[in-house]
Formats: sequence, C-alpha cells, structure tokens
Amino acid sequence: MTSILGQSRVLVVDENDKTRQTLVEVLCLLGVKSVDEAGLKMDAYEKFKQTPPNLVLAKLKDGRDDVIGLTDLIRHDPDSPNVIAPVIAIGSVDSFHLVDAARKVGITEMLQAPFTADDLNALVEFVLIMQQDQLAEAAQPQEAPVIESASDVQKEVWPDEAESVSMTEMLLDHYMKHHEVVLSKLKFAQDATRKSIQELRNAHEKVRKLDNTNILTFTDFETMWEGIIDAFVKGGIEEEELFKIEKLITTIPADIKEHYDELSNQDKSFLSLVESLNVDAYRKAKQRVARLQQQPNPLNGKSSADYLPPKPPEKEDPDAFMLTPKRSKK
Repeated sequence: MTSILGQSRVLVVDENDKTRQTLVEVLCLLGVKSVDEAGLKMDAYEKFKQTPPNLVLAKLKDGRDDVIGLTDLIRHDPDSPNVIAPVIAIGSVDSFHLVDAARKVGITEMLQAPFTADDLNALVEFVLIMQQDQLAEAAQPQEAPVIESASDVQKEVWPDEAESVSMTEMLLDHYMKHHEVVLSKLKFAQDATRKSIQELRNAHEKVRKLDNTNILTFTDFETMWEGIIDAFVKGGIEEEELFKIEKLITTIPADIKEHYDELSNQDKSFLSLVESLNVDAYRKAKQRVARLQQQPNPLNGKSSADYLPPKPPEKEDPDAFMLTPKRSKK
C-alpha cells in the first residue's frame, strides 16, 4: 500500500447503489484510508463541505446532476472549502459527448469504463500525488487535446454503456473475490505452518536429533505469513500482487502442503468461492480492457501508460520471498 492512499479520504458519488458500493469496497482493498459515499449531487456537495476529501470520484452522466454539476459547485461556489480539489470523472462511450463540458468545468482526470482494479488504482494514485500548482492548473478550463489518427491499437471498439458497466462490475467483482481467495489461502498456509512446526517440536522432544535451527527457521517462516496477512487486512494489495502472492503459496514445503490441502479441502465456503471465479472470462475481459485503455483518453489524450509510475530496476535477490526454509547442513 502506498502511503498516499493510506493517508487519503475519497468521496465516491454514484446514484446506483451497487456500482457505488463496489467502488467503495475496491478502494478500501486498494488501501484508501477512508471512503465516503453519496448518491446525488447535492448530498455529495454537502459531504464535500463537511469533510473535505482528498479526491472526488463521480459519474459522468448528463452534465447537470453528475460529476460536471458537482465540479462546478466545487470550483465556483463561495462556500467550497477547496476549489482545486481533484475530481475524477467515470464515463463510458455513451457519455463521451460530455467531455467538452467536463474540460470547461475543470475536471482533473477521467476514467473510462470498462476498467480494472489496477486501472482505478493507477489513476487514483496519479491524481493524489499531483502538486498544488498542478491541481490549480487542472481546475481551469482546458483545451481539447490533439489526438493523432487511429493506430492499430486504437481499432478496438469501445462497448456501449450497458456492456461497459457489466464488464467493469465483473472485473471488479473478480478482484474482490480473488482477494478473498488469496487471503483464505494465506490463512490456510499459516495454520498449516503452525501444525508442521508443532509436529517438528513433538518429534524433537521425542528423538532429540533435530537441529534447533530447523525449528527456529520454521518460526520465522510462520512470521512471514503474519506479515503478508497483515498487509491484506490493512489494504493495498494490487491485482498484480495477488497473483504473485498466490504463486508463492504453491511453493510451500511438502510437509506444510499436506496440512494446507487438508485445511482448504475441508472449507466448503472457500471451495464455493474458488468455483465462482470465471477465470477464462476474466482474462479475456482484462485483455480487451487493456487494449481499450491504451487508447487516448478523450479528456486529455493520455493513455493508461501515462498513469503508471516508472518502475525501479529489479534487483535479483535469491533469498527474496523464499518460502522453503534453509535447512542446516549436518
């Protein structure tokens, strides 16, 4: 979890209860400290005045009672506590005709549906780290971007609003379920590790032949699970990290794996949750969305790559995330 998300308050505005609640839950899983919500423009503005958020996330719908109308109040109402507060509009191809109005009112950024949890995370982080002078400039009326003629990447056709909403809901729902699945797997791994440690201790008491460092190493192994689980509880696990952590779990030692399989196979709710994940449909939808998000944003001409922070060069560490404890040589 980045510190900026952990210190931020976000206001989510959408009249659709299900859509709004999904966004709230995903933002919390991504590590946002506090998320407020509202269904209507005026209710949202009252909450904005009472407890000014670090970011507003609202739907682009009709140009009046939506993110445009709300942003107009934030930018120009005398009672507004922060006239340069960052605002992200969520729109679909059916609302792209409102983009000119969005620029004129000073909307900071736009997230186009369909999108994934990682798309949401990247844009939210991008906006939250903007400096005051950048926010002030973005809050002013903007000129339309110059977008180059369509390339091969841009030939992907944007789905209509109904399909965009449906696809986004599926992608975000999959992220939440996958998060729960991986957390359950971590807990199984932790419990299996405890059982394996106890078996080692019992055997050590009986035969007194095992090296004490073996037990100490397994204790450190158990502590590792606690650290990762703590990160899940606090929030801030990106979708890409879920797959990495899930892959790590598959490398646990055979003695722990035996207990892990027993525990996971006995949990019927866990098995039902795993079965509910439509992995093939999710992967296809994610690939399509990735191609769509590479296209220039109609608000400012940016693409998904513009919102990603530069990654530092990876350093090879043979001991990093090593799940198999090192045995002492006799």
